[in-house]
Amino acid sequence: MAQRGSWNSSWEPRLRTLPPDELAALAASACEAHPDMASLANTLLGPLVDRDGVVSSPDLVPLIIKHVECNGRVPRVCSTWQKGWDQHHRGKGSMKNASCERLPAAALEQDDFFGSAGGFVSDVASVGEGLIISRGPDGQALQLVDQNMAVKSEKKMDASSLLHATDQSVLTAEPGTGAVTGWHSTALRLRSLPGFDLIREVPLEAQVDGGLSHCDTLRAGTVVDGRLICTVGTPVFDGPPGELFFLRVYDAGSLAFQRAIPLDFAPAFGALAVKGGEAFIGCAGNENGFAVLSLASGEVVRRRQHIGHPGEPALRRLLFRGQKLLALSSDRLHVLSAAAPYPLVQTLRLVGPEGAAGVVATSASLSGNRLLVGVSAGYHFPGVVVGCPTLLAFEDY
Repeated sequence: MAQRGSWNSSWEPRLRTLPPDELAALAASACEAHPDMASLANTLLGPLVDRDGVVSSPDLVPLIIKHVECNGRVPRVCSTWQKGWDQHHRGKGSMKNASCERLPAAALEQDDFFGSAGGFVSDVASVGEGLIISRGPDGQALQLVDQNMAVKSEKKMDASSLLHATDQSVLTAEPGTGAVTGWHSTALRLRSLPGFDLIREVPLEAQVDGGLSHCDTLRAGTVVDGRLICTVGTPVFDGPPGELFFLRVYDAGSLAFQRAIPLDFAPAFGALAVKGGEAFIGCAGNENGFAVLSLASGEVVRRRQHIGHPGEPALRRLLFRGQKLLALSSDRLHVLSAAAPYPLVQTLRLVGPEGAAGVVATSASLSGNRLLVGVSAGYHFPGVVVGCPTLLAFEDY
């Protein structure tokens, strides 16, 4: 067998002058004509197929994988294909490589991981030259921060959902208190900026089967064209315990109730987007998908299931960016076409700050071309893993 370096050395500098395509064609011809050259090439490059007849060349597998459409499911051929799939559909789009910027952490972290700086970023929204951040347990607060993440104002409160924000006000869903809400569990509150002063509040309630609903829980909400559109769970007190689920519409300014649409499924917390007269509602459970509901007819017109791997948790957020539908799960961002049947374009894996053991996504919002993702980044301490609230920004995805 010919060994590398046994040929006339005068050829090497001459061959180096050839364009790569011509050099590859010449080498291929030599391998076809001379078995010893083909054997040497296989030794250097690896075999085309393994002993079971499966293409396993690390040079060819990526070329094949990029033409494979599996609707988010990994082609289970062999470990080489698994690696190729990961590199193309996840590694290529890993959030670590997607122009990631870890925003300054002054508003999110302190030195004491076990104190009030714990918890997570439950919601985030862009306003003017800064951000509104809603933080869940244990550091529960609404914060207005500037571009450097310095806190300009803060309102300590129980965990709340940040539904909408403008330069003048924020709309939230918060645990109900006082005479306004009585024993109702949730209140819609409109607060002014920059001080988060209360402007208006109403209980989250509606007429259901001729009576007034109580103890309702908001699951997700968004403001579109002056309307607050939200998914709500209402406890059932008569008969077996359970919940009824609705999509409700309110006037975003007066917070007056307008209509309710019954849902035949449990909506996921946080996952709701509206576009073109249709509501895209994340489904609770392990189907990791969403239902598309016509706001005009109140009927579900399409369902999209199993966006990621079977068994992944329910979606955390749904967002539209141009012709893309972004579906955020616990540690992945699934990018789909915004047109039915919403095929999966790519899946991006969230990568946390250096030193983090892993991340769990808790929120997401669009700020211009940037995608802001709130995560709880896990850090190992002796005998415990501590979650630290972190906000990441991505531009190229």
